[in-house]
Amino acid sequence: MTISARAQGTWAVSNATTQAVTIPASGPTSGDMMLCLFTYKASTIPTTPSIDQGWTIIGTYTNGTTAAGNGTGSNQTGAAYKVHTGSESNPTLTFGGTSEPGAAVIVVFQKSADSWLAPVGNGGGITSTSSSYSATNTDPGVTAADMCVAVLGSRDDTAWTVPTFSQTGSTFAAVTVYPTTPIADATSNDISATACYRVVNSGTGSSAVTVTGTLAAVEWASHYFVRLRTGVVLNVSVTAATGTGAAANAATTHGTATTAATGTGTATNPTVTHLEWTWGSYSATFSNATGSALNISVTAATGTGAAANAGKTAGPVPVAATGTGLASNAGKTAGVATTAATGTGAASNAGRTTGPVPVAATGTGLASNAGKTAGVATTAATGTGAATNPAVSLVAALNISVTAATGTGAIVSPAFSVSRSPAVIAATGIGSATL
Repeated sequence: MTISARAQGTWAVSNATTQAVTIPASGPTSGDMMLCLFTYKASTIPTTPSIDQGWTIIGTYTNGTTAAGNGTGSNQTGAAYKVHTGSESNPTLTFGGTSEPGAAVIVVFQKSADSWLAPVGNGGGITSTSSSYSATNTDPGVTAADMCVAVLGSRDDTAWTVPTFSQTGSTFAAVTVYPTTPIADATSNDISATACYRVVNSGTGSSAVTVTGTLAAVEWASHYFVRLRTGVVLNVSVTAATGTGAAANAATTHGTATTAATGTGTATNPTVTHLEWTWGSYSATFSNATGSALNISVTAATGTGAAANAGKTAGPVPVAATGTGLASNAGKTAGVATTAATGTGAASNAGRTTGPVPVAATGTGLASNAGKTAGVATTAATGTGAATNPAVSLVAALNISVTAATGTGAIVSPAFSVSRSPAVIAATGIGSATL
């Protein structure tokens, strides 16, 4: 990508608190970078200037605090910018005090591709009178393909010639005075100004920028240096994390690293849809990076009351019951033999799934002769699971078939032969045998 000059306005002077600055009538178009360059003196300086119509002040530099006078006083020099929208109105520059006087102009630059990055700048100046102006400013970060612009202003109506700038590490193209005609005006307490630009052909700045120029007489003066650059904005979208201990930098827009989530809860998989970066002659593109880009692991919860098997999906193994008289195979499903409970008074078939769970029998002689053949007296059982009042019809020399009792803990299918008039003591309780 390249940056080049598009259009230039004409320097104008104002001896007031504001100045309307004219956008060049021909040339500027949507997407162009417009710079408003200005310098002024005031009775109280420095001031805080502002500009309307959506423009932004980049910065200013003042070479002292000397009040304005005829051919004397400190200069406050600076720049503002706006990207042309396609339909623009002339902005009004407010000096923050009465300029005595001020000078301003708008110049326009165009790009071949990409997007404008926000302009940056720094300034410098001198307070020892000299006709050969030379001052430095802090490097704003200059590299190949940048467009650099400098505006210079002096305290008197002394003409400027051959403004330029240089920097160790940067190789610049030839300098162009822009606007072509500088200004030297005797309005009010006098002012003069000029501006120029140079493209960085190669290299990266490694020192302060030195701005120079020649004045027709010895003067005080100051300058402001602006760097223009284009590139591709990093449009990175990160899905916000959810849960306790979520990612600390969710939804960042310019490639900020997301801090790993901690504690209970995980960060949802961030999705990077498109990532591009361009700076000078260096560029990189990353596309369609989806899924678990953060690789965040969550440690099992700990502490009092924490789940012992966090994250199990099904079928945790039940812990064996302990204590006197507890069923030794608690939790078995239907059809699985339950080992007899041990201990005092324990239920003999605890843990069955079909039917009600039997209450532990109590007392001496409980169901002690279950399953005996007919003709043997069965002691009456008490408690849950006893046979209920079987009705026996007697027929001599016949085999009587006893149907299996139903219910939890019932007598299982006793088969026996009988003699005449066998004596059966009626059992009571739930789960009777039928004859």
